[in-house]
Amino acid sequence: SDLPLGGTWCQNQPNTRGEPIANSNTKADHRGAVTMNQRRALVEGVRIQMLSGTHVLLLRDAEEERYLPIPIGPNEASAISYQLQGVRPERPLTHDVATQVISALGAVLREVRIVELVDETFRARLVIMGPEGVERELDARPSDAVALALRANAPIFISLDLLAQEIGRAHV
Repeated sequence: SDLPLGGTWCQNQPNTRGEPIANSNTKADHRGAVTMNQRRALVEGVRIQMLSGTHVLLLRDAEEERYLPIPIGPNEASAISYQLQGVRPERPLTHDVATQVISALGAVLREVRIVELVDETFRARLVIMGPEGVERELDARPSDAVALALRANAPIFISLDLLAQEIGRAHV
């Protein structure tokens, strides 16, 4: 199949953990309300775009052959690739520590949402459930959010609006 960007490829096992959603366009939030604006995503891998040397996180729509390429930094690319390949560094990386802190505080990373593209910058949200059952959303870079989701076995979702926007851009 045609992938949107050229480059080298780090193969991995898709992130298929987390609770399945009811169907392709719906999911229940913590109150049981159904939202229609997200799609489950799988982490396809990290690649390096040959011409520019840019690291790219490649997310795939879990139900259709659609991809969302997100440029990321080399450190975040390494953190994601290590986790996908099962590499355990001698000392914990920043995302490992952050995952441990969330857990130590009695909270859980419920899900990650890749929500929008503003001024050529992708934005994500971390949905964290606190020990009292209170849900909080935190702004995050998609690369950090995905690195945390992989470590916490949390599902990743992409805004359907963002996927629709990116289909045209991915093949430019």
